[in-house]
Order: sequence, then structure tokens, then C-alpha cells
Amino acid sequence: EVVQLAWPVHKPLLASETRMEEINDVHAATPFKDVRGPTVAVVGNQWKLHYELMPDTGLAAFHPVDPAIKQQIIDTLAGPKPGMWEGELPDKDFELPEEFTKGMGDTYFSGKQFGRLAQLIAIANEVGQSHQPWFGEMVDRLQSAMESWLHKSSTTPFVYDLSWGGLISCGCEIDNCNGYCPPKCKVQRDPLNPQSCPALENSQANFGNSVYNDHHFHYGYWIYAAAVLAKFAPEWEATFREKLLSLMRDYANPSEEDRSYPVVRHKDWFLGFSWAMGIIVTNTKGRNQESTSEAVNAYYAVYAYAKMLEGKENWASDVKDLARIWLAMEAHGAETYWQIHESAGAASSEVYDETDFPDRVVGILWEHQATSKTWFSKSAFAVSGIQLLPFTPASETYLKADWVESHVKEFRNDCNADPQCAKGWSWTVCMEQAVVDKQGALGCIHSMPHDYFSPADKASGGNSLTNSLYWIATRPSFTDAIKKTSMPLAQELPALAVGVDEGAYQEGGASVGLNAGILKGLAGHNIINRYSGDEAILTQDGISINLLQLGMLCCFAFLLSMGAAIATRHGHSFFWRRQDALRGTYSSFTCAQAQSDARNVARAPGDFLLDAEANEQDIITA
Repeated sequence: EVVQLAWPVHKPLLASETRMEEINDVHAATPFKDVRGPTVAVVGNQWKLHYELMPDTGLAAFHPVDPAIKQQIIDTLAGPKPGMWEGELPDKDFELPEEFTKGMGDTYFSGKQFGRLAQLIAIANEVGQSHQPWFGEMVDRLQSAMESWLHKSSTTPFVYDLSWGGLISCGCEIDNCNGYCPPKCKVQRDPLNPQSCPALENSQANFGNSVYNDHHFHYGYWIYAAAVLAKFAPEWEATFREKLLSLMRDYANPSEEDRSYPVVRHKDWFLGFSWAMGIIVTNTKGRNQESTSEAVNAYYAVYAYAKMLEGKENWASDVKDLARIWLAMEAHGAETYWQIHESAGAASSEVYDETDFPDRVVGILWEHQATSKTWFSKSAFAVSGIQLLPFTPASETYLKADWVESHVKEFRNDCNADPQCAKGWSWTVCMEQAVVDKQGALGCIHSMPHDYFSPADKASGGNSLTNSLYWIATRPSFTDAIKKTSMPLAQELPALAVGVDEGAYQEGGASVGLNAGILKGLAGHNIINRYSGDEAILTQDGISINLLQLGMLCCFAFLLSMGAAIATRHGHSFFWRRQDALRGTYSSFTCAQAQSDARNVARAPGDFLLDAEANEQDIITA
């Protein structure tokens, strides 16, 4: 039998049929430790990891709306109470920014606005307001805005990249004369020539969308909106389904048989979570991911869309459950590597040494480094906030009471200590507080300044007061939330400082790095390429995944790959793969080194390698 290293992310998931005594045996400990934590040796030719799956509730929350808060939601949504986004207007009147209704701009902030309006529609239905005339008007506004992006003639169209197999945005940096003229793109493209897309000349634009950074973050918002329209505008959705599914397949293609896109582009099958970096590597720290909450949202969106297509597409049920698996993997990864729990009043983690990393949340996790900062800020409140938004029913899968109980106190103190937090981020403190203190969170969210949820604010503009109240109203009681733990009840939190000062949210540079491509697992083996047989067995309590069937042993401190490697037409990654038998062992820490190493390995017929200097992208219009 094979002896293989297991990291902290694996240990609590291993099934009983695995030799669990090896995990608990002190003799199983190894000297190998890296940013993924200390390792233990596990014996067995096959691992089965069991994940707890989210409830199959469709667009609805996991818990019913609290009757005591329901009327507040309706009044904020329909009036007479204002939605805190523009004067006295309620949320039913929410208007998307003009540029996004004309198919221009970036795919991240447009997606967040589409997601916001889609949430309002779903919430309105859940609180019994779908019969109102304004409900149909909201649906019309959403479908009209999204449609403006989905044509070849759109101002900012999507184009298909033949080189790497993906949809990228043509790119458009908005110029609206600081609000004094209609929005337009600063650089105009030739509609007949997709090679003229501005994004192809600037890999930093749109957070690096053209080099495959953050596709799951961006497109997840779009796919959630598509799910809502599939339910409430089914004819429109059916008309644009092929294009919407192309967006979904770009980051969440479920099948190897679909050769147009890599299989779940960003997912690391061995560690379970995703890497956000694309195909450009800038340093030796490897790939990275910042916002685990947006990664969870991406797979929640796939679940929601597939759920809405059940009965219409024969693949929908399988993809729905696959998305629940992907989401569970992401949430577990977030809890293991981004959240640091408290023990005896101090930060405690099996992964990180307190002397090296004393904080309770990681901002950016790299393959070889964990950092307490974000791409756009070094402020402690931003590090916490980016690991929380957006708030959807799926947020419950990784915001567990035991971590929230300790983290939210520190988060609130960080927010109070920095005046910049009140300029768009303090609402996330209220939302996290709701996990352990519903009433306190309710008072907290109502203390936000007037027009706090203005769509012009890049931090709070993707949320709404209605969604905030809905999240609070659908939290279970704190006693229920902690009944599986030995935690004490929540202590009273200090008041949250809020302000009304105008302030700009600084948008940071795009993250760049190495494309996840088709991750085939530790040794180049398929892990989940379809939902069938013994590769993924869905049960009532969780999921059993045939994770590894290893044909050789490779215990290496910074293990990145086994076997000779090739690049595929879909991209390359730190886990390069060979299409035939494994031969040789190598490690690599940068894309260039991986290419160099791969060239030095004996190649089999059919292998091909990426030219390090070849970076042109062949594209066609989507």
C-alpha cells in the first residue's frame, strides 16, 4: 500500500475506512511542514474525503425568515422606508449604474450590481411580494441590462480565447467626465476586429481578466443573476442560455468531454479550495487567492443556476450536486487556511504558528506564504471584510459561530480604530455579528449612514439594506448555532463607529499569477471529472470523493507534482500533467522553472510543451 502525506485540510475529512489510527499515531508525524501546515503519513491506496453539503434550498435561505423582522424587509424593499441607497427611495426602485445597462465597464463591479438586483428579486419572492407590479419591473431591468453585454455588437463583448480555452471580456475603462457626461469607453475598439479589444493590450485591466485572474469571482455574480432570471424570466433565460452557460463553463466546466474549457478552472483538487491567479506568474510565492467568500459565491451560483434548470436540462441535477461539492470544498478550505480560531484567548491554528501569524484571518493565501493584507489595502478591517462579502445563504457554510464569536470582536475593534472602515466596510461587521447576535446586528445595520448602500461605493455598493435585513432575519438563534460547540454565549460587543464622511475606496492592482488550468490532482490523476460511479458518492450527510489513487510514492516537503509534465491547450499550472504513465519526479516553484524542468524530462508521443515566449492569444467573438 502507498504511504502518502496528509495536511490539516485532509485529516478531519478522511473516512473511517481509511487507517485513521495512522493519523492519530504520534509515529505518523513527519518533519515536513510548509504553509499548508504539518503533515502526517497515511497508509492506503485510496482516500475518501467526506464533506458536509449545504441544504438543497434553491434560491431561498437555509432557515425561514424571522416573522419579527419580515415586515422591516418588506417596508425597506417596497416602501415607505428608504433603502439607504439614494434619498428616500426603497430598494424596489434600485437602478443599475448607467454604464452597466449599456453593456460597458468591467465584469467584476457590473457583476456585483447584477447580483445585488438579483438578490432583491429573490428576496421579494420569498417574502411574498412577487405579485406586485414593481416585481416584474425589477426583473425587466435585470434582464435588459444583462442582455446588453451578451451580443457580438455589445460595447464590451465577451470573446472566446482559442489559446487558453476561455471567455474574456473585451475590456472597457469608463469615462463619464466625473458624472457630467454619458459614460463611454476611453479606448474604442473595432467591432469587426476582436484583436482590437483593449484588454488584450493591458493585462492589468479588469483585475487581469484577460489573463484569467479571478474569473470565478467575477462570473459567479453573473451566474447567480442568471439563476434568478431562469426562475422569473424563463423565456429570456432560454433565449440566452447558451451564452450564459458559456460564462458558467469558463470557470465551472464539469466535464472532460467539454474540450472548450478546462474542468473547474480555478480548483485545486488536492487541497480543495481554489486559486484565483491566472496565467501570469510574477514571483516565487506561487498562486494565490484572496476572497474565499467570493469563491464560495461562485460555486453557489452554479448550484443555483443548475437548480433552476432541473427538469429543463438532463445534466442539471448532476451539476447541481457537483456544485454543492465544490462549494463544500471551498468552505472547508476557508475554515482551514483563512480562518484562525481562538484557544485560551489567543489565536490558535494547527496550520500557523502564533508567533509567525498572530492574526485571526488571512488576507491572501499564497502557495508559499500567508499574508495579513489584501490587494487593495493593508488595513486590518479590509482583510476581514474581503473574506465576508457577498452575503448569501451559502455564507452560512463557512461562517460558523465558533470562529465568528472570537473574530467579530477583533474585527469591530479594527473597524473602530480606522476611520476608513466607516466609508463602505462597517456593514460587514454587522452582518458577521448576526451569526452570534441577531438583535445587536439589527441595531448595527440601522446605524449605517444615509445612502450607505449607494451603488457608487465599491465596498458596500454590491449589497443592499434589504439583503442585510434578510441575512439577519434568516439567522438561526445563537443557541442553535453553537449547540455543537462548547463556546459561551456571545458577550456584548462595543458599539460600532460609523461616519458620513465622503471617501474613495482604493481599488488595487489586479492579481496575476499561474493559471489553475485543468488541475488533475496530486499525481496527474482525474479526481472529479463526472458525477458518477465511485468517483463521487452523494449521501444524506455528506460527500465521499475518491480523491487519490496513487501509483507511486512522493513525499516531498514542497510537493507540487509527480511525473513528467505537459502543458495542455487549456492552460498550465503548478500541477502539470502527463497523459500517459508517470515517469520521473520533479518540483517547480515558478512557471518558467516548471517549463524548464518539463523540457528536461523524457517526453512521450502526444506530449507538447508551452513555449515560454509564446504569449499571443488567438480569439474569436463569443
